[in-house]
Amino acid sequence: VELDGSIADAHCILGVIYKGAEEIHAAAEAFQRATIADENYIEAYYELGDVLLIHLGDTAQATQVLQKAVAIDTDHARARTLLGIAYFRDNLTDAAINELQHAIKLNPTSQIARYTLGTAFLQQEAWQVAIDTFKKLIEIEPFHAKAHFSLGTAYRRMGETEAAQKSLQRFEVLSIEEEQLTHLKRFVRQNATDAEAWYRLGRIQLKRQLWHEATQSLERYITLAPQETRGYEALGYVHFQQQNYKQAAAMYQKVIQQKPNVATY
Repeated sequence: VELDGSIADAHCILGVIYKGAEEIHAAAEAFQRATIADENYIEAYYELGDVLLIHLGDTAQATQVLQKAVAIDTDHARARTLLGIAYFRDNLTDAAINELQHAIKLNPTSQIARYTLGTAFLQQEAWQVAIDTFKKLIEIEPFHAKAHFSLGTAYRRMGETEAAQKSLQRFEVLSIEEEQLTHLKRFVRQNATDAEAWYRLGRIQLKRQLWHEATQSLERYITLAPQETRGYEALGYVHFQQQNYKQAAAMYQKVIQQKPNVATY
């Protein structure tokens, strides 16, 4: 960009690098320069809007940028999602709902769009619509703790005490698991040879169906504790769930070698 400031892609990619390095103000400037180099560069507008809204908290400026993005491409689901979030933060609830519903039509699996939409319905005291929205989100992501909490809140406002209690209890369980995940990830970074910590981390990741992360954690555990059958058993289950049947069979064969008299294996 020093050699040629008109290359919009270079500015935009530089912004992505700054953003990844958490140099947020530098990222915003780079994305801004990308939009100047190409006034129809949709991704640059989206990235600039994301930095302004999520990282810098400048809702007013983010709204203007995201409105420009949506004007360029009305079917840009992520831009519409961010614009809906910006409207919601400004208490423009009807506008937020409209944007978020449009975003979900474009991308039905967007978790943040569905969660914010449900929260907007809660603000409007549209309890049943909020319940339906959060239930759909939980179908997509069963481990979304905030969705369970908000669902419980909506049920409670509807007077459905039993359903509310069930959702709030699920929220508590997931919150504890998230705290454990955060703690264990930090712990193994500092204590990479602690086999028990790797096993506990892998088990929680397995429980949450984070198959790739669970595989890595359990492989580390097996390396550190090759004599323990529980590592092979857990990793075999992870491989089975991913339909990696050869790897799963290899893990269970290792268990059988150490425990040949257990019919289950």
